[in-house]
Amino acid sequence: MQNILVLGATGSIGLSTLDVVARHPDQYRAYALAANRSVEAMVALCTQHKPVHAVMFDADAAAELERQLAGLVDTRVHAGEAPMIALAESEDVDTVMAAIVGFAGLSAALAAARAGKRLLLANKEALVSAGSIFMDAVREGGALLLPVDSEHNAMFQCLPADARAQSRPHSESANAQCFEGERQPRFRTVFDRTTSRPLLIPTPCSPKSPNQPKSCDPLTSWDA
Repeated sequence: MQNILVLGATGSIGLSTLDVVARHPDQYRAYALAANRSVEAMVALCTQHKPVHAVMFDADAAAELERQLAGLVDTRVHAGEAPMIALAESEDVDTVMAAIVGFAGLSAALAAARAGKRLLLANKEALVSAGSIFMDAVREGGALLLPVDSEHNAMFQCLPADARAQSRPHSESANAQCFEGERQPRFRTVFDRTTSRPLLIPTPCSPKSPNQPKSCDPLTSWDA
């Protein structure tokens, strides 16, 4: 049985995580949930999953959550960043889902890495803002880092199982303009291991593309 701390429990990834937990009660337990200030959502989650701990980053939200949970469940409510960090380091926690958006989740994710947790990283900002520091913490703490964010997870799954631990650094680009004007046959080399070009196939919806269809809406069409 794995005790799971979900950082960002009320977000889409947090909710998906808890759905998996609920489907496999013999393997996982929602030991602790953390969110920013979505009290009503947390009340529903705590009522359903009955975690031992619930943390709200906002102090007023924590007070209101505690009031609403009184008499319903035995969940202990905490406020602020410090309890998130303490839970990420706790011996009672086996796995940490790091799904807090932006820089706010970095401290708890770092704490989990240093404590050697099984760390499911769904927050790109942890690597963008503290790349070498974060990876050093993972190595020194002996943590198991698994990418959950869609792009990172897709790249991870493309690697052979026996090569994931020894994989070389890869670059991910979100700029398709370097392909502008190229014909389709050139794109066949994009995924070649020897190419230094970005691992990305653009759509014809680049605002500067001469082949952009008139109906293309740059606000709703995917465009790197």
